[in-house]
Amino acid sequence: MLRETSVGVKLLQDVWLDAGVMFFHIGYESMIARDALVVSALFTTHFTPYYQTGASVTWQTSNAVTITALV
Repeated sequence: MLRETSVGVKLLQDVWLDAGVMFFHIGYESMIARDALVVSALFTTHFTPYYQTGASVTWQTSNAVTITALV
């Protein structure tokens, strides 16, 4: 089974472009039980995917702030 795979390219000093299959960007739920920080039976989490496919551009502006755009 494929859980996560991606390829990354450094575009600028602190800017990365990643594409592939990645874990979902919203929420703490995980399909891997040991990685699930909050194990819950909430109604909304049943309709939240565990992974997503696509591309993301990540810019780390400082040690405390990272900006990510997903497609």
